[in-house]
Amino acid sequence: MNPNKQEAAPLERDGLKENRTEQSEDSTKGEWDLDYELDQVADIASPLERDRELQRLKKKFGESLDVLRRELKHRRRPDGPEGPSTVSLVPVQPAPASERQEGIALCEDLATQIRRFLVLPRDGDIVIAAWVLFSHVYDVFSYAPYLAVTSPVKGCGKSTVLDLLDHLVRRPIKAEGFTPAAIYRVIEKERPTLLIDELDSYIKGNDRLRGVLNSGYKRDGQFVVCVGDDHEPKTFPTWCPKALAVIGQLPPTIDDRSIKIRMERQLPGEQKEGLGPSHHTELLELKRRCIRWANDNRQSLAERGEVENPFQNRKADRWRPLFTIGKVVGGPWLHMLIRAAEALENTDERSLAVDLLSDIWEIFETQAETSLASTKIVDLLTSAEDKPWGDFNKGNPITTHGLARQLKPFGITTVGRARIGLPNAVRVYSRCSFEQAWSRYLPSGHDFHETNGTTGTDEAGLPGAGE
Repeated sequence: MNPNKQEAAPLERDGLKENRTEQSEDSTKGEWDLDYELDQVADIASPLERDRELQRLKKKFGESLDVLRRELKHRRRPDGPEGPSTVSLVPVQPAPASERQEGIALCEDLATQIRRFLVLPRDGDIVIAAWVLFSHVYDVFSYAPYLAVTSPVKGCGKSTVLDLLDHLVRRPIKAEGFTPAAIYRVIEKERPTLLIDELDSYIKGNDRLRGVLNSGYKRDGQFVVCVGDDHEPKTFPTWCPKALAVIGQLPPTIDDRSIKIRMERQLPGEQKEGLGPSHHTELLELKRRCIRWANDNRQSLAERGEVENPFQNRKADRWRPLFTIGKVVGGPWLHMLIRAAEALENTDERSLAVDLLSDIWEIFETQAETSLASTKIVDLLTSAEDKPWGDFNKGNPITTHGLARQLKPFGITTVGRARIGLPNAVRVYSRCSFEQAWSRYLPSGHDFHETNGTTGTDEAGLPGAGE
């Protein structure tokens, strides 16, 4: 890969580099959410910028400045002689951009900045760009899909993703560790976007933390705890946007609630810019544009209704907010997000266990047998240098017991014991035991049915059974 070659923008990759059109009329319908916008104004540090925003809200909503200022006073933390009386964990948020934002141009610019610093799977920039906008409008949706950035090992750029998001998303709080209590209390206090790094280092065995994260996926998500000396039960909200960085696999319940971006280590020709202070001003202006787009399009997003969605059930739920954003943005963005979602979901479903099924299919095809000893399958798996089975278990090769554990969830077991030309009887797998799993989990084009193997079988279907 030529490091000097500029990567194509999403529209160019799709062959859709067309004249950008203005926002649809739907994006201007309805009123802005005054309460939401006052919360945003309360985060602005500059008195001049706050006053400008109040003038804008006065014009839009027809409220007097006195009423707006009184409302704002209740939202801002009072300043005492030693500074704010309550310390906020959220950085001071910028004012919205002064000009209305055209959605396609904004998404293209977001994707360009994302590609500038990150090596991502194809269309990962599109998904992250849409998720950034989602963080600014999440409360108009019923579900808040987590953005899970995963990698097989360290040094693949997961933390850089969170660092970049820290400059772009709504009300970010980023940390390398959160206790369960910290999560639900900070959500109640700040309504933030949580950026949780190194989740794998402290979630294992932490059922309480998993429970808090699981509950925060839906709008009414909450966690109940006992507080005070009298141990009175209290509910805490847990619903907010969350981005997670994880080495390895997510717990299944969190995985099911996540849009996953799998990172890989950079190749020598894939070097990207390092994210540093020199980029902060540019990213700040991009965030101001995101805030303005969110303010202008919240009502359109809330009223959009169902959009095209190729998925069903929970998978459809977690992608629906991004597809809705793509529809309101306009142009080809809905199409591009659907394409990206299908590619990411198909990649994710290609798990290690499915890779094992595929490799065993290749072994049966190559050996042209109807039955194979478990020891022979293991030997052939571990002898392939380009496969993961030689260092499957903490650097050790997969064993016959490990093979059995991986195949058990698919309902595949040995069919008995036989010698098959060996001194002692060993456990044997029959090709027909794999056919249903192959049909369900491997791509079309494989021949899943038994071939005319060279090994004869007895009445039990096992070569040399009972010897």
